[in-house]
Amino acid sequence: MDEAKIYRTMDYSIFKNYPGNRKTKESTITVLQASIKAYGFLLPMIVCPAEGNGKYWLIDGQNRLVAAKREGEEVTYIIIPNPGIEVVPILLSNINSIGTKWSNGEYFQLWIEERKPGYIEIQKWLSDRCIKFDEWYRWFLHSDRDALEAFHGGRYVMEEKRRTWAEGEVVKLWEILATINNGDLKDVSRFRMATVMLLNTRANDKSAYNKETMKRQMERNRAVYLTQTRYMYLVQLVRIYNHSLNTAKQLPFPPQVDGV
Repeated sequence: MDEAKIYRTMDYSIFKNYPGNRKTKESTITVLQASIKAYGFLLPMIVCPAEGNGKYWLIDGQNRLVAAKREGEEVTYIIIPNPGIEVVPILLSNINSIGTKWSNGEYFQLWIEERKPGYIEIQKWLSDRCIKFDEWYRWFLHSDRDALEAFHGGRYVMEEKRRTWAEGEVVKLWEILATINNGDLKDVSRFRMATVMLLNTRANDKSAYNKETMKRQMERNRAVYLTQTRYMYLVQLVRIYNHSLNTAKQLPFPPQVDGV
């Protein structure tokens, strides 16, 4: 097999960031600048032809490109010839994730940019119900390896049965949130996620609030909640658990940790 040809250029304008590709990260660019200054541009970018004469889509190397531009250094790149427009997003999400894996939200944005109908539908579902993507993920993809693989590959469509169930979970979520004074919470978004996770903890789907299970989890995990973030998360779960219970049945708040 022939070795891929490595090209060199100082013309940064020939490279275009593919819509849906991950955003550049300033902390990564800073590290790359130091590396380029010390050793030069070591790892070639991977590109494929874009529409327009002599232009290329960046498949991998967007942070390296910015770092090289700031240092005024020559860049190197390898061309994947004519992969086909339908293949570019697959290349992007696979090759570009070798160093740092893509998050589920980044895959979502990629397929939104590709105008995939199933993902446009999810976007509208979220907007219509004022639901966040991470909350949707808990209902539709969490612990479902096959669904997650389809989601990453741009093939995902919401199942009607799961959608119907999730509609009920949305109602429960907003019923709980409506009773809470958000001004009392240090982190409303974390409280929302705690609520979603609690709603997902159910015994044989018979109860929206499996209180005995949650009580056991809280008592078992209390000792490991040593950081401020985990402490606040546990506090918020306790608040949900205690909602509408009389004082005698309420769980006590965990002991406060240093730094909170």
